[in-house]
Amino acid sequence: MNPYVKDENLFLPFMEYPAGKITIQKFQKNNKLVKMLDIEGDLIKDSVPWVGKSLFPVPDQNDSYYLLAARSVFPTNPGEFIFDFASGGHGIYYVKPILAEVRDGKVGKPQKLKYGGKRDETFYIKEVVQSKDLVHFLGLRQQEKRAWGPREINFTPVILHHASYNLKKKKVTQTNPIYTDTPRSDKDTHTEYAYMDISMDALDDNVFVAFSWVKRNYQTIPPYGVKYAESNIFYWDCVQDKVTKAEKIADGFNPVVRADSLGNVHLLYVNSKANLMHKVKRKGAWQQANVLVNRVDTKPYTDSIAAGFDKNNNLHVVYPSGDNLIHAVLKVN
Repeated sequence: MNPYVKDENLFLPFMEYPAGKITIQKFQKNNKLVKMLDIEGDLIKDSVPWVGKSLFPVPDQNDSYYLLAARSVFPTNPGEFIFDFASGGHGIYYVKPILAEVRDGKVGKPQKLKYGGKRDETFYIKEVVQSKDLVHFLGLRQQEKRAWGPREINFTPVILHHASYNLKKKKVTQTNPIYTDTPRSDKDTHTEYAYMDISMDALDDNVFVAFSWVKRNYQTIPPYGVKYAESNIFYWDCVQDKVTKAEKIADGFNPVVRADSLGNVHLLYVNSKANLMHKVKRKGAWQQANVLVNRVDTKPYTDSIAAGFDKNNNLHVVYPSGDNLIHAVLKVN
């Protein structure tokens, strides 16, 4: 579950499987563990399967949180479910996001996250970012009508979707479909097309998204694996309630997007020459990309890049390179 920083303290929430117990560890700046909080109570009382996804704090309150979870939802027609289950499948059901308030270590009643999707679809949340009173969710809406249980790649149209939840109003105040494509594979050419890296950042009410759409070709003789991969990087944002159209802005892998305190948007990615690249959007216009590091040994579709700004607007970047994990501090402004 996602870690976060509050009042210069690091909070590490994690969930134990299969018991479903959630614990929050609080660390001070010297990495000293100062507190552990166990969250008690079953989230779902009717034995419907659920999985904890993220835990984020309520602003200006201590030991109060919101728990984001994924819950299995069965169809309203019980006859349809029983027929499918008796036919040898596992029944039709969908995965939906829910929110629950956590106060004094106890989980409250779960509430459906009304993100604007349809009843008979699954929504997998991939990224969660909090900015003041807004919590932004980014995920994939699976639109297959009849699924033998949900899967992330069902080879049907998938919508990359954004929604934001206002903690004060206690409701979703933004809902934006970003991009639609169909994950698919071709057995004759041994190729596969799919969403891959998805990244999001937020500054006040503004939200910024970068993602990659990847084509991979597989080796059919030993050694098996990916023979080559091509990837397009797309960018989308919603600034001052104005929504842009998702646009291709680079060829490469592992995109990560971050906004600095001045409102500039920064994109990091690895290009086809294995160079770690940096691209910045200032005053609504993208600048030319610059090479930060030549020839990084980063796997293009399995490794990830982490990045964040400190209070001086220095960009901290952490990326894998071979057997090493590299940390760099960049004065990008």
